[in-house]
Amino acid sequence: MNASFLKVPVELCGFAITNSFIRPFQVYILLSGKCSGMIKIPAGDRLKLANEIGLKSGRVIKNNLDILIKRNWLGYDKTSGYYFIRSIDEIRKIEKLATRPAAKFYFAEIKDFKGFIAGAFIGYLSIKQKRKAWAAERIKRRSIQTVHALSNFFNVSNLAIAKILNICINKAFRYKQIAEVANYIQVEKTFIKTEFTASLKDLFIKGNPEIENRVKIRNGFIWIQGIDRVKPNLSFTKRKKIET
Repeated sequence: MNASFLKVPVELCGFAITNSFIRPFQVYILLSGKCSGMIKIPAGDRLKLANEIGLKSGRVIKNNLDILIKRNWLGYDKTSGYYFIRSIDEIRKIEKLATRPAAKFYFAEIKDFKGFIAGAFIGYLSIKQKRKAWAAERIKRRSIQTVHALSNFFNVSNLAIAKILNICINKAFRYKQIAEVANYIQVEKTFIKTEFTASLKDLFIKGNPEIENRVKIRNGFIWIQGIDRVKPNLSFTKRKKIET
């Protein structure tokens, strides 16, 4: 294909995380970057494809091709040996995902696909927070300069990610880390200073066990880690409207 990137729906990224469908999605995207809709994948080529996504076994490719066929993201003709790759918009119809926001994914970054998936979804949550802040400032009739002076970092808590994606909070934390390490998002930690000195840490935690892992010691005082602030490093756009 001539295109260097694909507009990947943010909602589809969330779907992949919620349904543990990231590896099949990665294989689907890999194939989408290699042809315009149909491709043959002889057994000898599976290892090459696996290597492109950082794996050492061609069996992984075969397993995920079968998963994609079962989900109807791919079609397959046994007689010709061709795989037929559904378009992104066909996938949206199959999965009944109608929202239009999308992030640009560059095929050259296929090995970092999990980071991209997480970064696209979490980064877009930050953008939604930014839009809410802009709307609030406009309602207050602040100047255009004041509105544009807003920070590009906005609150995106692990708890919110977990609830929206229906995953545990530890997974939400890990996905945020993966996206940050891959540089698809930037994360700014926040801390709230308490009036209690470091010597009272054990007593403080005993009285507040639910926040034990958020208690930090800085400059001799107890601080509580607040909600992470996130800035996306991705380019967002929109796909066409579809009827589901």
